[in-house]
Amino acid sequence: MNDDVNVPIDCYKRHSRMLLKLGVASPRHPEHGEVTAQIRDHFLATAGIDGENFEGGANDVRPAIAKTIREVQGPAMGVDFSELHDAQLVDDFHYSIFPNITLNMFGRSAWLFRHRPHPSDLNKMFFDFFNLVRLPNAPIPRATHEHQICSDELTLDPLGGGGELLAQDTYNLPRIQRGMHSSGFRGLHLGDQEIRIRHFHSVLDRYIDASTEEGTSRDGG
Repeated sequence: MNDDVNVPIDCYKRHSRMLLKLGVASPRHPEHGEVTAQIRDHFLATAGIDGENFEGGANDVRPAIAKTIREVQGPAMGVDFSELHDAQLVDDFHYSIFPNITLNMFGRSAWLFRHRPHPSDLNKMFFDFFNLVRLPNAPIPRATHEHQICSDELTLDPLGGGGELLAQDTYNLPRIQRGMHSSGFRGLHLGDQEIRIRHFHSVLDRYIDASTEEGTSRDGG
């Protein structure tokens, strides 16, 4: 459902950004260049387009979604999307704000993730998820705060049925944490796809070493 090969990544002084192209099959997928079932059932349907009767090809999906958001969904939401280009209406603009904020920016909505340390247990944390939707004309009630515990027995779905990917992450987290305490664990090997994680730890090291002469010099004074 997304291009996971041609992904622009920017690393700034402290923060980072990834631009994820959606509505197109991965170049590594056997159906690349086609309108896959996932694109029909998810991306087209979310934009209010009948995926089953969509007659366009793979290159027509993204423009069709952007056009529908601009001309149909925008007026219904009370939002003017005319100044946003197609990528801003379709893709995921993913920002990491050092040290503990992540943003997934879409034209119609945004996800905000906040990670906070546990006051006494280094193996625990507080994870806050905010799903923000642009609906200025909708008389919707203020969302309630749900408090859940992520453990080996619980699969957490922060999107209430729409966050399959996040549910997989929360399922894996306690197992990964346990694995990192294994006697066989000697540290992570982070490839080029994980350059943002490497950048984060580089920035973190600069802050930890800031009191030393070397750390101060590396941080530019």
